[in-house]
Amino acid sequence: MAPSLWQSWHRALTGRRTEQSWWRLADDVLAESNRLQSLSEAELSRLARLAGWEVRCRGELNEQLVPVFALVREYSRRRLGLSPHRVQVFGAIAMALGHIAEMQTGEGKTLTALMPITWHGLAKRGVHVVTANDYLAARDASFARPVLEALGLSVSHLGYDVPQDRRRLAYLTDVTYGTEKEFGFDFLRDRLRRHQNRDWAKYQSDSPVVQRSPYFALIDEADSLLIDQARTPLIISSPLPTPDEKLQNFRWCDRIAATLREGNDFRVDANLRVPRLTKLGCQRIALSGGGGARSEHRIEDLYAQVELAIFARMGFQRDRDYTVIAEKVEIVDEGTGRVLPGRKWQDGLQQAIEVLAGVPLSDSTGLTARITLPSYFQRYPHLAGMTGTASQVESELQRVYGVSVIVVPPHTSCARIGLPPRIFRNSQDKFVALIQDVVRQIHDGRAVLIGTTSIRTSETLADLLRARNISVEVLHAKNHAYEAEIVRHAGERGRVTVATNMAGRGTDIRISEEVRKAGGLHIIATQMNRSFRIDRQLIGRCARQGDPGSFQFFLALDDELLTILPSKTIARLRAGPVDKGTGELSPHQISHFQRAQRLWEQRDEQNRRKVLRLENQRTTESSLLGRDPVVDLFGD
Repeated sequence: MAPSLWQSWHRALTGRRTEQSWWRLADDVLAESNRLQSLSEAELSRLARLAGWEVRCRGELNEQLVPVFALVREYSRRRLGLSPHRVQVFGAIAMALGHIAEMQTGEGKTLTALMPITWHGLAKRGVHVVTANDYLAARDASFARPVLEALGLSVSHLGYDVPQDRRRLAYLTDVTYGTEKEFGFDFLRDRLRRHQNRDWAKYQSDSPVVQRSPYFALIDEADSLLIDQARTPLIISSPLPTPDEKLQNFRWCDRIAATLREGNDFRVDANLRVPRLTKLGCQRIALSGGGGARSEHRIEDLYAQVELAIFARMGFQRDRDYTVIAEKVEIVDEGTGRVLPGRKWQDGLQQAIEVLAGVPLSDSTGLTARITLPSYFQRYPHLAGMTGTASQVESELQRVYGVSVIVVPPHTSCARIGLPPRIFRNSQDKFVALIQDVVRQIHDGRAVLIGTTSIRTSETLADLLRARNISVEVLHAKNHAYEAEIVRHAGERGRVTVATNMAGRGTDIRISEEVRKAGGLHIIATQMNRSFRIDRQLIGRCARQGDPGSFQFFLALDDELLTILPSKTIARLRAGPVDKGTGELSPHQISHFQRAQRLWEQRDEQNRRKVLRLENQRTTESSLLGRDPVVDLFGD
């Protein structure tokens, strides 16, 4: 006896993962949605209500995957004028079943997400869609609302300015769009309220909490959030007024740090890249003058703060790791180039960097509630995501979050052209050649996107281009409010856009017909990033959905990436053959940059492992003591 259609679906959904069976499911969705085209609005609405009833009353979520996906596809056609194609349906199945779908830029991830969002949303337990920033959350919620509401689901956007009473209502909707900061900080605030009201039964009846129990989270740009930002915890802190004597101490420690010499007074830990004072360095500090700045502090505290001052000088660069906005130090996320509002370094490092930046010192903070992103997202019984770059970290995603990466093939073949890398003796020679290439690309009718790794580099390069009378738009953390507008025009003929990594995520660069005929968008990378995934994100901005496009790396021996290599290796490279006219080296030297990138990736993964190990230890210790690891860990 042949198996029923439902039995085939059930085996595909609950059995051992076979992607071939998912393709068959995708074909079933397409066939079913084509049948729905002849139905009236009233008949479609009846089917949507029936699917919701089956899920909520009978708990038959798996049985409803093909019918629900077909309904979403048909409503998308009617409400949005867009019909998800076969590979999008395949990616949606992967996400619905708790995986991360790797889909290339321009493949329509936002439309694809509507299917798993609706499928889980019918359970009426709350779906959280996590985006890279507030603009994207608002945009995606607006995009999804016509389809989701037609299927009987309520939708909300959780912005940073939404008050608490409206936040509670936002979480009561079936689908809530927001950033990880909004979801995470609301969780911390709820735990603080719970901690302060020990009569939890009465506390719940008064309903001051805003979140309900976690159910399903769908994360956009999943690798950026789950991997790149995994080491930066979400923290709610209480201000600790800093006396004038302590403010003087921060400044004194910075002055003494500027006089200390690496190798004699301190050494840098080879793995953690943090400075440690030597015995000689400690003696110098103990014998140094400091007057009132020292008198009220234990010498051990001075040693620790001087180490932080050295760390601030050596390990953090302005307009790369942080920027100054309105006389405040703002942390910049390395993976996206975006500012992390409300985040601060702890234990005196914030003040050490503020002294270095020459801004008013902020008060110290005491930890009140804290959670890392891995700990937060591990709370969701159903977790999925989508991104253009995740396959390189699949093992880490599987180990930490229990999710696999499914690579979804593009709808159309990719026409992207990769040009051989150009490597130079120093950044000066590199920028000269880069600008010459930009002039040539503009002359050919192309649009050019130049990717940088820091705000400072992007502004320097923009000044050099303007000196050659080249009009340029700059996109980085200081002007992120104009991101959508800048990206909207980045594909026009003769347009030159200089951007940090933030331009690589969340928005598509659509090229004009003139640019398409001239060869498409041309990407110039001014450095290789510490992670190959971030390089892929930048490269992926061109040649979307079968469009033409090209990319090329311009590198130099003084790029920061190479600092992880032995000094002897760098010296040997600098002593090698070079074109005396241009300062250009053989492109075969790219192997050294690739090796350096792998070393950085290994080091970053080791650091993430260490953070996760410490977090697990804290959680275990708190559980043994009967304490809340989020709040009680830091004291009552």
